[in-house]
Amino acid sequence: MVELLKLEIEGFGKFVQAETYMFMGRYEEAVKIHEERVAKYQIPKHNALGVVYIRSGKVEEGRKILADLETKFDTIPTGWGALKRAQLYAALGDYENALKWYNFEPHHHFIPWVRVESYRYSSDFLDYPGFKELMRRLNLPDPAPFQYNPELDI
Repeated sequence: MVELLKLEIEGFGKFVQAETYMFMGRYEEAVKIHEERVAKYQIPKHNALGVVYIRSGKVEEGRKILADLETKFDTIPTGWGALKRAQLYAALGDYENALKWYNFEPHHHFIPWVRVESYRYSSDFLDYPGFKELMRRLNLPDPAPFQYNPELDI
């Protein structure tokens, strides 16, 4: 039990590290860490690797992960699968499909994170009319502007 807890904490720490690299534009490092997470902790590829592939320019690899999610892992959509589809579609810039899946019900309990995770994609998604509508329906405030300052990088 202790070993399992240690792996979960370590795996989540690696997730945070990889996401931080992605926000900093250090895609190669983000991809490497997410690939290690998939291999070491048996994290499904659609949990984060697909988005970082797309953001890093490996769009076809990201599309394959989306296709696998839709045809192998979540063929009868669940709240979790809908959330992952939404994230992948948003990363691809297909905001209509992203919103379709963000609006899937029953929502996964992580759905309020859409407000924060929207920064994983692009400012275009934040400005997309349906995004603000989704925020209103979920009773969430609009996201505050995110700005990375490389001078503060430690």
